[in-house]
Amino acid sequence: NGELFERLQNCHVPSSFPAAVSSNAISLPEVPGDWMQAHLPAIIGPYSSRPWVGVLRDIAGLGALA
Repeated sequence: NGELFERLQNCHVPSSFPAAVSSNAISLPEVPGDWMQAHLPAIIGPYSSRPWVGVLRDIAGLGALA
């Protein structure tokens, strides 16, 4: 309906991009699997029989552990 270009004309576009992030800001482990591990305490906790925990199991692909 023509409003997009009207809005874009009033937007501020920075003339330059921010400097790159220094290489020491983030350090990743050498083995990717180490930081990709996850734990869902609800699955083994006191509420493990609740319906919402079943949904978490399904999302995590752990439906066989029900």
